[in-house]
Amino acid sequence: MTKLSSDDDMSKIEVTACDGASSFLCDPYVGHWEFSETVRALESFVAGGPDGSVELRWRELGPDYGLAAFHAAMEFRQLGKIQVAVMARSDRFEFGGREVAAEAKLFFVTEPALFDDFLRGLRALRDGLSDTAELSGLRPFQMAWP
Repeated sequence: MTKLSSDDDMSKIEVTACDGASSFLCDPYVGHWEFSETVRALESFVAGGPDGSVELRWRELGPDYGLAAFHAAMEFRQLGKIQVAVMARSDRFEFGGREVAAEAKLFFVTEPALFDDFLRGLRALRDGLSDTAELSGLRPFQMAWP
């Protein structure tokens, strides 16, 4: 995630999601309060331990909405692994005489230590100490699941 711009009410955040095989970029607007709530939700998710899950929504997906959107669902599924599902959409644009938006669903797995690094990055982004935060992960289709 990279903060592209900001004003008194919101920031435009560029989110690049990658599962190791495909990637997708969107840049939703996120209110400062909403971003702070995202950080709080992720802190609660980590504190909840191995049975936790959390869902994040920055804007809404669907044909009735014109701006970029980002949704992520995270869940502890196995000891030491966090499954991440990302749904993202670009801003609408003109294509072939109609308005469309690119959309993607990506899935990857991360680990608690990598997630902790990401959370530190989000806190720094929220507090104006950094403009980026990154969550590293593993491709789920390369892992052996029990």
